[in-house]
Formats: sequence, structure tokens, C-alpha cells
Amino acid sequence: MRNILKIMRKIIVILCAILSLQANAQCWESISAGAFHTIAIKQDFTLWGWGANNTHQLGIGDTINKKTPVLLDSTGSSWFKASAGFGHTIALKQNKTLWAWGWNKWNQLGDNTTINKTTPIQIGTDSNWQSISTGYSHSIAIKSDGTLWAWGLNSDGQLGDSTVINKSVPTQIGTDTNWQSISTGYSHSMAIKSDGTLWAWGRNNFGQLGNGTTLNKNTPTQIGTNTDWLSISLGDYHSIALKQNGTMWAWGRNANGAVGDGTNTNKITPVQIGTASNWINIETGGYHSMAIKSDGTLWTWGLNTSGQLGDGTSINKNIPSPVNTNTTWQTLSAGEEHSIAIKQNLTIWAWGLNNKSQLGNDNTINQLSPIVINAIVNISVCQNTLPYTWNGQTFTTNGIYNYTMLNSNGCDSVTTLHFTVMPNTTYTSVTTACSYTLPYLWNGQTINSNGIYTYLTTNSNGCDSTAILNFTITLPSASTTTSTECAPYLWNGQTITTNGIYNATLINSSGCDSVATLNLTLKFPTYSNTIASIPSNALPFTWNGLQLLASGLYTYTSTGFNGCDSIATLNLTVIPNGVIDYTKENFSVYPNPADNQIHLKVTPNLLGISYNLYNYVGQTMSSGIIKTTPMTIDISNLSTGIYLLSVGKHHKQSIKIVH
Repeated sequence: MRNILKIMRKIIVILCAILSLQANAQCWESISAGAFHTIAIKQDFTLWGWGANNTHQLGIGDTINKKTPVLLDSTGSSWFKASAGFGHTIALKQNKTLWAWGWNKWNQLGDNTTINKTTPIQIGTDSNWQSISTGYSHSIAIKSDGTLWAWGLNSDGQLGDSTVINKSVPTQIGTDTNWQSISTGYSHSMAIKSDGTLWAWGRNNFGQLGNGTTLNKNTPTQIGTNTDWLSISLGDYHSIALKQNGTMWAWGRNANGAVGDGTNTNKITPVQIGTASNWINIETGGYHSMAIKSDGTLWTWGLNTSGQLGDGTSINKNIPSPVNTNTTWQTLSAGEEHSIAIKQNLTIWAWGLNNKSQLGNDNTINQLSPIVINAIVNISVCQNTLPYTWNGQTFTTNGIYNYTMLNSNGCDSVTTLHFTVMPNTTYTSVTTACSYTLPYLWNGQTINSNGIYTYLTTNSNGCDSTAILNFTITLPSASTTTSTECAPYLWNGQTITTNGIYNATLINSSGCDSVATLNLTLKFPTYSNTIASIPSNALPFTWNGLQLLASGLYTYTSTGFNGCDSIATLNLTVIPNGVIDYTKENFSVYPNPADNQIHLKVTPNLLGISYNLYNYVGQTMSSGIIKTTPMTIDISNLSTGIYLLSVGKHHKQSIKIVH
């Protein structure tokens, strides 16, 4: 009974399936429900747990919640008692040594540290521990010599050592040697001595100590003078006790009806619950209570928001109400909002909150009524091994199946089979390889020709996996191109300036080598130079569509007769002040600018030579032989613009025509 804060991996092979038996035969001996996890011991003294594991409260080395009962200790140790707290667990072995694991922020493990423990560790070396109980963050225990010990958080005096100082190792409380039974709540503690007296200490804000006040006590304080107390169980902030005459008494916080006296008013002293005198087992959760009568019936009351009362509803009850008509209930334990019980056939039943899988039924769905916690067998087989036979039944499809039998101890063993069919897989790939890369290696096979190849292996599920390769060999390619291009010519990264035959190795569309050959003939650009001098008052000077305003060297590129660049260069000189010497070098032209005609005056030694008048693009507009001086040249048919008059090979003059 919980005296605490109420709070194969599947391995598949082709011809067989290995079972991961998470919980085998039933025959449960004892249970303890923590806030969100559950610890249980079987009749074979093995230790099991399930539910929340975020602070290692299951003690199996990881922080993964467990949805079904898992074996917590595979060493073959014999466990005697266990007590599950909020995030830690305390247990005794058959040799009466003390062990602890899980959350340790407040020294509640008693190992003189505040470090969480991932697996059970022995606390001290004593081997005379008799009973244990864990609260939110403190633990208390009784040794076989009747002495009382406590450790962990002590902010409300819940350890009972007359201080509010935490204790990091088990510390004896007083010197009495007649302590008999203990129970812990959120931050209060109670105990019964062998003389039947009841004692309490710790937090008392709701009257949970039962001493008629709401003042905290940091040492054990006797509650009343009665000497017939039999057993106690503490919730978060309320307390329940049985007397030796079978009557039930309760006190403390009652907002949700957890006291069970038909009201929702807190009680600061023990009040009798009803008139029945056949109560034999009591248990308190965070804010709910449970009890069993001598006729084997189960009764619950208090908070019921998560179905923790097990009556099929989520309605609170403030008096004990029967769960069902079953008369075989034997042992109880309650967590923060879930409840666990053992029936007389030693099967475990659970109900209430299941957000952390604390019910152990392989899901996280709340249960409003008790459900049996079966053994779970997970079997996964490959599709090609079907049908699969288990306990005389044949299976071919996924599903959840149940099987009931008697185990070796003669207890009912209800086993649930979770059966999964794992599919075989087939993968097809298409690969192309260049001939010069052969041979091609694939899954240990050496391939040198086109074809379809198959490889049989095992997939991640352990079942058949067939890989298929569609293999094609691609040959290198070659091409030759004859071309005439303008120089310089850029081809496949090469800049070519001379005629010739050139080669380049490329990658074709199949990803293989492609050898390209170019037979190249080049055409080259043409060039022309013009020198011109003009007065400044003749600006702007128009040349090849450019409007020039200053002296300088100008270049104009166009398409020449061969389709390649034709590059014309103008060396332009602008004479300031509009004055030019027309008699320079035996050669003059006037007027300049001119209108309909110009006069060409030369020295006698230039008579008889030719003249040419060019436009700005180098076209001849007028030509002839100089026979007289001065000589008149008709320009009336020419458009306005700048022209070049050339006399012989050495005499040139720029002419501006304006109409």
C-alpha cells in the first residue's frame, strides 16, 4: 500500500521473431503510486515500474516514459518494499538495505548530494531498515529497532528534527524506539507508535496534522490521547486513519470532498467518516481518498476530474461511494490523480489520469473505471514468414490480441499481443556509366555490360530487401566543326587569333567524354585613320554620328565589308579663335566654311595632280585633276557637314559645308 505522496527493442529475422516480454505473469505482491509513476513488486520479488521517467524515477538509466510495466532491476535482486514519491523512488531489498534513485534536488535520496541518480544506489551500509515512505521532496523510514529517520526537504518541519534545515543523509528523529508505521504527504508526516498513539509534524495550513490548529510543527506532536490507532495514509494536504475497531477517521483540506464527511469544509481534528466499522485498508491520493471494507468492496471519494475515483464519471464525491460491485479488492495505492489496486487474484487494476502512462496500459488516455493491466507482448514478423502461430492462434495481419492462461504461480495471466507485420521492400535504381570507367562495382558485384541486376539484403526492419539495378553503358562521343569567324575567336575557353585546327575535351549529355574538333578560318578587322583640323567656331564636328566638341583621338567601330569589325580612327585638332592658315604647305581652300562652291589654290608644283573630296565615312563625293589655280569645285549638291579634301598623297584639309 502506498504510504507516500499520492502523487528488444524488436529484433526481426527472416525465419523467427524474438518476443520482448515487457511484463510476464501477473501475481503482484505490492504497489506504490507516485505523482506520475508507479512502482510494483511481484511475488518473485522482482521490481517493476511504468509511467513518468523525466527525473529517472524509474531508475533504468534513461528519461523515457514507459507505457507498460518494465523490469527495473535485471540483476536478480530480491526487493521487499518500494515507495514512489513525486520524482524519486525509495526501496528496500530483502536484506533490508536501503536504495534510492531519481530526483534529488532537496537531498530526498539521502546520499549526501543533490545530484539525480539514474539507477538505484545504496544509501549507507545499514541492513536493518523496516519501512519507508516518500513525500514530495522528503523521505522517512523506520528501522527494525523501532527508531525513526528522515531526510530531504525540511522547509515546513516535515522531517521532525525540531529544525527547518534540509538533511542530506538519513537523520534520527528523537530517541524513541517504538515507532511502528509511517506515512508522508506533500510536506507533512505522521506515524503511529507501537502503543497505538498517533503523532504528526510538518506543514499544517489546512489542519492536516489534526491537532486542532493550523500551525506548523517541526517535531512529532501527539494527536489526541487515543491509543487505538491502526494505520494512516496522507494525501497532499489531508489525512486518513483507521482505528483498531475498524472505524475510519479523516481531517485536513476538504475543498474537493477528500475528507469524506459529506461537506467541503476543512477539518482541523479527526472526524469519523460514516458509522461503518469494517474498514480494513485506506489510501489517499493528491486530493482523493480510497478504502476497502472487509467484504472486499472498494470505496472512493474526493477530487475526480481525471476519473481517479473509478466510478465511471468525473464528478467529485464528498462521501465514500462504491466503485463497482466487485468484492475481491485487496490492496490500494494512489498517485496525484491516478489510482492503482491489486485484487485477490493478484492482478493489477488502474484508473484515472494517464498523461504520463502512469496506468501502465500502453497509452496515455485517462480511464474513468478500473482496467486490468495486462502483460504486453510485442511481436513483429516479416511479411514473407506469415502465417505466424502464437499460443495456438494463427496471425496474418496487424492487430492487438488477448490470451488468458494460468502462470506457474497459479495466478491469472492475461497477455496482450501487439502483432505487427513488417513489409518486405524493393528498391529500383537506374544507373548510366561511361565505358572508360568500367568495371562498375555495385553491392559487391562487378558489372561490365548493360543489363538488369538484382541484390537481396535485409532492410532496417530485418526483412527482405530486394535492390534492382537497371544498368546502361554510355560511349564517348566526337564532333568536328569547320567554321569561319572574326578574330579573335573564343571557343570552349580558348582565345584563338590564328587559323588552324583546335581540339577540346568536354562532357556530353550522358556525362561522358566528348572530343570536339574545330577547323577554323579567321577574318580580321579593317582599320582607317583620319586627321582633321577645324576652327573652334566650326564645332560641333560630326563624325560617324558622333558630335565632337574638342580635340582628341576618337575611335568608331562598325561592321566592315567582311562582316567583322571596321575600326575608324579620327585625330581631331580644334584651332582656337576660328583662324586657320589656308596657305599652309602650298595648299589652301576658301571659303571655309563654304556654301555652294569652294576655291582650291595651290602652288604650281601641285598642278596636274588629283584631288578627292570625302564625306565623314570615307566615301568619295567629288574628284578630279587640278588644272588651274585657284580652281573652283561645285559643292551645291552636298549636304551640310564636314568633309575632307585630299590633294595628292600628302595634302589634306577639312571642309565645313553650310547651306
